[in-house]
Amino acid sequence: MYLPALRLACWILIGLRSTEALETSEREIFALKLDKSWLPTFLETFQDKFRYERQINGLDDYHVFSHSKNEEFQLENFKVKTLLTRDNANLHSELISHNVDEVHMLRPSHYLHKRAPVVMDKSEELREQIAKDFDIDDPLFAKQWHLFNPRYPGHDVNVSQVWYDGITGKGVVTAIVDDGLDMDSKDLKESFCEEGSWDFNANTRLPKPRLRDDHHGTRCAAEIAAKKGNKYCGVGVAYDSKVSGIRILSDKITPEDEALSLIYGLDVNDIYSCSWGPADNGITMQGPSSLVKEAMLKGVQDGRKGKGALYVFASGNGASSGDNCNFDGYTNSIYSITVGAIDIKGLHPPYAEACSAVMTVTYSSGSGEHIHTTDINDKCSDTHGGTSAAAPLAAGLYSLVYQANPDLTWRDIQWLTVLTAVPVNEQEPGWQKTAIGKMYSHKYGYGKIDAYALVNLARSPDFPYLKPQSWIYGTEVHESLNTSEANGVLTSKYELTQEAKDLMNFEKIEHVTVTVDIKAAERGKVLVELISPSGVVSELAPYRRMDKDKEGFPNWTFMSVAHWGEDGLGEWILKITNKEGNSVVLNSWQIKFFGESQDPEKAEKFSLTKKYDEILVNPPSSSTSTTVDTSSTEATFSSSSVSEASATETDVKETSTTGDEDFENEEGSYKHSNSSHITEYLAFLLGLGFLICIIFLFTNRNKLERRQRRNRRDEYEFDLIPADDDFDTEEDQEANSQFTLDSDAELMFEDTSQREASPHEYQDSLGSNEHPKRAAL
Repeated sequence: MYLPALRLACWILIGLRSTEALETSEREIFALKLDKSWLPTFLETFQDKFRYERQINGLDDYHVFSHSKNEEFQLENFKVKTLLTRDNANLHSELISHNVDEVHMLRPSHYLHKRAPVVMDKSEELREQIAKDFDIDDPLFAKQWHLFNPRYPGHDVNVSQVWYDGITGKGVVTAIVDDGLDMDSKDLKESFCEEGSWDFNANTRLPKPRLRDDHHGTRCAAEIAAKKGNKYCGVGVAYDSKVSGIRILSDKITPEDEALSLIYGLDVNDIYSCSWGPADNGITMQGPSSLVKEAMLKGVQDGRKGKGALYVFASGNGASSGDNCNFDGYTNSIYSITVGAIDIKGLHPPYAEACSAVMTVTYSSGSGEHIHTTDINDKCSDTHGGTSAAAPLAAGLYSLVYQANPDLTWRDIQWLTVLTAVPVNEQEPGWQKTAIGKMYSHKYGYGKIDAYALVNLARSPDFPYLKPQSWIYGTEVHESLNTSEANGVLTSKYELTQEAKDLMNFEKIEHVTVTVDIKAAERGKVLVELISPSGVVSELAPYRRMDKDKEGFPNWTFMSVAHWGEDGLGEWILKITNKEGNSVVLNSWQIKFFGESQDPEKAEKFSLTKKYDEILVNPPSSSTSTTVDTSSTEATFSSSSVSEASATETDVKETSTTGDEDFENEEGSYKHSNSSHITEYLAFLLGLGFLICIIFLFTNRNKLERRQRRNRRDEYEFDLIPADDDFDTEEDQEANSQFTLDSDAELMFEDTSQREASPHEYQDSLGSNEHPKRAAL
């Protein structure tokens, strides 16, 4: 009975040998999980095969054995379903019968590595160096990845080198057209520009946030001009620039006030940042009124001392609802830079709307991150986002550009953006090479804004400044095409000729607009595309799954920047594709080209009311000019006529025909020669008409005076001339053709001293507009 115990003791003594013996190259070391009650029996059974070495200290059921390397027992395959020799299969069965649960080969093959001391990433070091060099002690700066991104290097606006070059936005003012601006904030009180500010909701000068959710404008303003080095919240991308506040989003607003908001402080404000528009619901198709369009035109023509104010609009946050920014008449205006969004990783966030009007993208929320900025009520915000955060960030970057080169026009800024934008995610479908060799995507425009590239080219002596603007209104194409087939396609063509370009002093394209009259049983089941002669495709209207509207596209205008730089010669194809269960009818369409002129000396000022399409239909054959002197202005009115371009080889000299006193003395009016007889006749007729007007005014003087003294309760009617422009639908023109003003309406002035500074003289009853903010996501 003592024999098994004796044998076990012998085995254990044998196992107490030196480490050298265990490490011999002749033995294979392994461990078995074996209940110690089975150990004596196991040792007796396997003494010819295995040698017992020892128990693993502290682990009662684990025992170390070895065997000669000349023997191949395939122990590493224990309990693994694999092919074994018959002998080894029997051995494995015996191990299992002796309650062996596990086999562990103890070869020295597992290496552990030291946890080395943490070495700070170069990107983190660089961010700390930037903070040190610019005395940035603002607590949010470490979170402001859009300024410097150590987590995903390269995915930021690349602004630090611009700061090192001394470009910080000094001398530039951006108007935040939004829900107000907290001018008492520690981050904004020094950058606030009162001269460019007005509250159109409360009708007072200071656009102070008054409602609980009036935080949108403050957050946007701080993205641009938050003070650095004050130990408060974050830093603005153009921290030495100024911001005005124009408050319009906190209540309903009239078309008059909306128009005024976009030109308020036009002699002070350089940029207007607009993070709002029609509802982002995938259903709405809405544009601005004629008043607003005229205001934006005035902004680009008269702002910045004739170089043009810059309008920056957020593309919209309705992509997850199938929305598209070409159904928004603000973002698809040729006068807007439409800005989409990318996130901290450079990815396209699901909310950001795409369309052929998107020119560029910059950073905003997504992939679990947001824009970190200043908030109202003495707080900071970690939840700002959406394209409404991308637009003011872009506006801030353009502030840097204007400091670097204040001579750039609004069109030069757009051209600069096209030239310097950096394509992102080029592996995604949808990118196409344009006629000028740039890549374009409806999601990303020409790519993301790179601050250093933008500023560097802007201040370069080699920057290719654009010549004055010119345009061609193509002849309206009337069709009667229809289909109710699934995937049925309707196509119509328009050919742009060199004769038409020469007639209109047109060289190359910047913007293309297409106004369509399309009927559809369900608007969302219609795809509209424009294909240029060079093969570039603009998706004007994608399918919108939620859009069940039955009116189609009644005189709706789309816009595209995808054809920038094309000469435009050749056939332009409008392609309409129908979906199953729908019917569509193309009644008419008209294409318009806006771009660079051939001869700057022949440039004229654009008017929304002039019917430029008639010039191609009925080109004049001679030109006349008359100069009219008035007491306050000297305006040149010109009319031109040339023989039809396709039927003559006569050189044609074009003439200005605006006749608007706002456009008087415009440098670059058409040069022209006159027939002396026609000039004399026209002068005689003009003089005769002037004499008749004087007689009429004198004889009706008493009548006019009586009308001026009418009771205040009488109503006044103002007829607006319907504009033949690029935005109006028939409904817009009808709604804005006549407005009735209530003479009893009162202004809400805080004190009488503000009356003189008010942007309008009375509160009217023109109706109201309400624009959703591009909400933070």
